[in-house]
Amino acid sequence: MAGGKNVEEWTRLFKDADTNKNGSLELEELKKLLENNGSKVPPSVVQHVFISFDGDKGDNKITLEEFIKGLEAIEENIKELTSIFKKHDADNSGWLDQKEFANVIKESGFDMSEQEIKDLLQQIDPNNDNKITLEEFFNAST
Repeated sequence: MAGGKNVEEWTRLFKDADTNKNGSLELEELKKLLENNGSKVPPSVVQHVFISFDGDKGDNKITLEEFIKGLEAIEENIKELTSIFKKHDADNSGWLDQKEFANVIKESGFDMSEQEIKDLLQQIDPNNDNKITLEEFFNAST
């Protein structure tokens, strides 16, 4: 469970985003919340987040409880990905080179050839510097 400070902040965000004040967020309200907080999230990702936050009920609205639960899951995922990244950043450079990235892939249980790993690296490395930053690692993992 997230700390009280996070829950308070998330509750404030939720209430601000609930523009029609019905106690839940619709897809458009979630989209505006993300946009207002500087996120440039593609519509397909917003839809995915909405569906995953909406939970088992699938009632096309996100309650405060679902919102907090969803953000807690994201927070946990970020912690886990950061831990994996730092574990494999052997030289503490702040990025993963091809060898370090290959170790992540192999430890994750994927059976990929060296060429397949190179190809994947190129796909998730938008600036083609053969270095995976933490941000690029997050983007590739979502």
